[in-house]
Amino acid sequence: MKHLLLIISLLLLCSCDVHDDGSSYKNFSYEMRGVWERINSEPWDEPAQIEIGYDNITITGTIYHFGNLPKGVKLEAYADSGFIRIKARDEWQSPVYYKLWPEYGSYTKNILTLIDSNYTDIDFKLTEVEYEDNADYTDF
Repeated sequence: MKHLLLIISLLLLCSCDVHDDGSSYKNFSYEMRGVWERINSEPWDEPAQIEIGYDNITITGTIYHFGNLPKGVKLEAYADSGFIRIKARDEWQSPVYYKLWPEYGSYTKNILTLIDSNYTDIDFKLTEVEYEDNADYTDF
């Protein structure tokens, strides 16, 4: 009986998807998936875009918060409550903190703010929503 419990415990442990940084694997929530365009608040702000998929992120343009991460390629990534983790060059990078803001008077999230400890926040507007191929989007 002890051996059976041990085998079941090992099977359950092995079936869990755990990253090499020790955290449980998570994906991006539906409200984060899509194409986010930088809201340029100053004339010298460079255009930038973040494309977020189910379990990946593509960064285009210069975004201080993402440092020297590769641009224009899909990178493995996930979001937890309040931060994004990105895997680049086979290593999980330092978390990038964020806040989702709802549109005034609506329940949909449409502003993504990347937060920095140096108060260099950058706002992004959701411009294109990613839909799952197998999802049912009929109105009730």
